Amino acid sequence: MKAPPTYPNLPVATDDDPNIAGITILSSRDAGSMNEWVFKINRGEEDVAINGLLDALQTISEFSLADHSRNDYESCATYEKDGAGYRMMVGGHGWSGDWKTLDSASAIAAATEQMRYNYGTAWHDCGRIVRRK
Repeated sequence: MKAPPTYPNLPVATDDDPNIAGITILSSRDAGSMNEWVFKINRGEEDVAINGLLDALQTISEFSLADHSRNDYESCATYEKDGAGYRMMVGGHGWSGDWKTLDSASAIAAATEQMRYNYGTAWHDCGRIVRRK
């Protein structure tokens, strides 16, 4: 299945949508050097969603979760695989923090805290998945 385009009249992602338990893909786009999917976390499936997203970093490049903990609706936390662990950076419009190295338990804890901001369908209440080409 291919999710609808994120922006009308632009191409959808060229790869099949990622199949990750606990999330719903809302839209996609082919952004040239990468494909991007917008998703929401399904209520009642939070644990499986967070574990599924972290496991998916074997085949996707990164995922981001909205993070409104600073009362900033443009902030997000981006996760990438880093050897046996993960790394995460929080940033927003015009700013970015430093990459932090996380073990599995710390990545799950951080993503679990941010998950509460990712239940919606508005752009600022959703996560993003990126697969570089």
